Amino acid sequence: GAAAACTLTPDDTVYCCIPLHHPTGVLVSVGAAFAGGARLALAERFDADDFFPEVRRYGATVVFYAGEMLRPLVHLAPSRGDRAHTVRMVAGSGMRSDLWEKLRARFGFGVMEFYASTTQRVIVANASGRKPGALGRRLPGSAELMVARVDIHTGEALRDDAGRPVRADTHEPGLLLARAPEDFASPSGWRATRDVVREDEDGDLWFVDGLSGFVRTADGVVSTRAVEDALYALPEVRLAAAWGEATDGNPVVRAAVVAPE
Repeated sequence: GAAAACTLTPDDTVYCCIPLHHPTGVLVSVGAAFAGGARLALAERFDADDFFPEVRRYGATVVFYAGEMLRPLVHLAPSRGDRAHTVRMVAGSGMRSDLWEKLRARFGFGVMEFYASTTQRVIVANASGRKPGALGRRLPGSAELMVARVDIHTGEALRDDAGRPVRADTHEPGLLLARAPEDFASPSGWRATRDVVREDEDGDLWFVDGLSGFVRTADGVVSTRAVEDALYALPEVRLAAAWGEATDGNPVVRAAVVAPE
């Protein structure tokens, strides 16, 4: 799926700077290179200062990422060589829309965002790249998907009187479900991931947060990812992290930031 979505051929060189014990390293990066017949360049680690010298040296055309790992690239000092490289696409999962836009505007990278559940047979990709930040649509080989209304306090999908999950409305955050194989079928025929997503009017999925990312504060449920997104919108913030913790027995959201300086 990754090789096909990235249209890898023997003319490509895949640059992998992700540890091979990570699924995106061994299954996606290495697996896609082998499946597409491309060359494979293995870096010792990701380092923003070494990134462009290495991709130029290897003639890398596709770079796989995990999460926010490429964000340090946008904080490198501007250079006349920002677009003097062979990379046509970066691909992976977990990139926020603001980083997507910055990488595309400054370095000219195409971005291919994937989503693959580690617990269910779910494979989604933003193959068109027209919607920065979107997960995209189901790829061939993936289970059938549904976005179901969810009780965010319990993390359970809401069900009708017959026990079937209730489909969420367009743009309504809901729990991502996958049609279960017959031999492992739940009573309703669907199995839940641990992720909350929303579906737009075109059928594209957008990641909202993992169930573990919601904090049930006294003032309501708060998404830690939404807090981080708000912080990343500030030019004074280089890195941001939000989490929930108890203060005097009351759950609150705290955040830490790193400034560019």
